[in-house]
Amino acid sequence: MALTGHLNGESLARLSGAKPAEQASPAPAADNPTPADPVRVSSLDTLSRQLREKEAALNQREEELKQREAQLATREAELAKLRADLETMQKQLESSLQDADTERQVRLKTIALTVSEMKPDKAAERLEGLDPADIAEILLQVEGKNRGKIMEALSPETAVSVMRQLQGKRQ
Repeated sequence: MALTGHLNGESLARLSGAKPAEQASPAPAADNPTPADPVRVSSLDTLSRQLREKEAALNQREEELKQREAQLATREAELAKLRADLETMQKQLESSLQDADTERQVRLKTIALTVSEMKPDKAAERLEGLDPADIAEILLQVEGKNRGKIMEALSPETAVSVMRQLQGKRQ
């Protein structure tokens, strides 16, 4: 074999009469602890216990996070419902305000028609008890000629307040 160039470990073992390398008993592995190494076994047990404790703590933390996520999702749903309810209420309120304003405008127009049919001094007497802004809105709906006569019949203080309202100036 040496002549052919195929000399290897197995060939050498056959020539020398020794057992081949693969039949020899394996040497104990360095990472396979033997019962004779109690320090190594103890430290592996400690590490294993610590690993289980950390895994348990991580599992507990994961469960807590899942519960918090569920609570957050519930609160987000409640908030969305409250927001929708609030928007509905706001639309209803706006509608009610618009209806009330429309109703007020109808009433003022009715009063304006009534006032325009009255004698100016009687109309002024009836209007004196109202707010100057309301008097101004009523008089805006009265024909110009009658409006002037009613304004003449109002008390000077009320007439001034109504004139300011008509001009868009507030005191």
